[in-house]
Amino acid sequence: MSVTEFKSTQTTPPDLADIPLPHPGRGTHLVTVRAAGAVRCLSHSVARLARWWRRFGSCLCRPSAWTLWDQPRALVGYLLGVEAVALAAVLTLIATGPSVSAQDWMHAAVLAACATLHVTGSRWHEESRRHENGNLRVHIDLGGLWSVAALLVLPPALLVGVIVLIRWQRWPIARKPAWRYVFSTSAILLAAVSARAALNATGPHHWTALDLLDSTTQLLLVLGVGLIYNTVQAALIGAAFALEQARATARMMLGGRQDNAEAAIGTVGAVLVTVTLANAPAVVGVVSIGLVIVAAVLHTNEHLRHDVKTGVLNAAGWQGAAHRELHRARHNQTPTAVLIVDADQFKGINDRWGHLIGDVVLREIATALRTDTRPTDIVGRFGGEEFALLLPDTDTDSATQVAERVRTRIAHLRVPVTTRRGHTTVLTGRQAPPVAPRPDDTNTPPEADTRVISVSIGVAADTGPHLDLTRLLSDADAALYQAKAHGRNRVEVAHPAPAPQALATTP
Repeated sequence: MSVTEFKSTQTTPPDLADIPLPHPGRGTHLVTVRAAGAVRCLSHSVARLARWWRRFGSCLCRPSAWTLWDQPRALVGYLLGVEAVALAAVLTLIATGPSVSAQDWMHAAVLAACATLHVTGSRWHEESRRHENGNLRVHIDLGGLWSVAALLVLPPALLVGVIVLIRWQRWPIARKPAWRYVFSTSAILLAAVSARAALNATGPHHWTALDLLDSTTQLLLVLGVGLIYNTVQAALIGAAFALEQARATARMMLGGRQDNAEAAIGTVGAVLVTVTLANAPAVVGVVSIGLVIVAAVLHTNEHLRHDVKTGVLNAAGWQGAAHRELHRARHNQTPTAVLIVDADQFKGINDRWGHLIGDVVLREIATALRTDTRPTDIVGRFGGEEFALLLPDTDTDSATQVAERVRTRIAHLRVPVTTRRGHTTVLTGRQAPPVAPRPDDTNTPPEADTRVISVSIGVAADTGPHLDLTRLLSDADAALYQAKAHGRNRVEVAHPAPAPQALATTP
């Protein structure tokens, strides 16, 4: 019989001696267990803080050791100048801004909670996008819609707090130097301050009980504010990218077409969040959950088409994109080229240095392929150490020049790695000068020549209505084997036979 079902059959109160007493050590045991759990949580927190301090604390205490000072002087001056202006602008806006009301705190709490849900739930998609972009172009964070919504409804102090919270939560997946991330945050804050100043200049705004004319006016103003926010941010970060990269292009500085389209959609989403927050704050959570679901779907679709290790298209994704491009080329009668790129003696790198370092080398090769090709070129990994490129509107001579440029860049690569024994070294291209050990480096053992990175490339190009992907791949593959047979680290061009003609029929 359970305790909840027990009924006493005694008509008189029981003697105190008959009442069961609790175990004398039970309460003490519970207190001990809970105290031990609290101590463990505290110790874990202290351990995490200690790991963070070992990683960053000593560097913070020694500004002379910051990697910021290794950058070009023009870039360093620009970064520090933007950060100083951002700090001054933020302090000025907070000092001159209105006081914070209870409703403002409620709106800030809702935005912070929903932004945290979105940032946490979309972490894998955002990390995949950052990995795909690499250092090839600026990265547009899709969590910016919460910053736009915050600048529309929150006073300056809470606006800055929400932006800093979002950036703090993005830090674990950023995987970039602290000085770069601090500058990006400063650029975002300066863009938010600029957009908020423009919003304040247009007069007070409200988001409830709007008729058609008022809602249209407010929508246009908000879209203009979002445009200012995105433009200022892109200009500041793009200028820094241009100072850092000697051969920066507009795509590198301003982001890709898809990134900017998603940023525009984010601005529209910020409008919906703002109106919902003013009229039904609890519904904003539904918007956040919807964004997480969309990010999960996008992440799944990206993984179906992209190679996880290198960020370029996988074989299936490359084949689909290549077939679509060839259909266009056959219709327009334009030339198309295919390059097959194979890392030379890659098995030796894996055997000697380990598969993890082999993956690092593959990523660097993929980065070189994307850097030295156009945005319209299709880059994919066919498996192992083999990559394929499809170059639209490219004849044999131009394709050969591209292949030679790619081969030269890879032959001069420098890839810092950590060996399986924990030593640091630099793997380089076969045409790069040997790496001289530093005089103060006593951890790196004497190794053999580390010039182990190079590729062989086969080129095939064709034009006309008979363009066929299988034939181009076969010709490029044959040229690749010729490059391997002739000593590797070279480019060979296939010369396909004329296309078959239809046989004449006799009457």
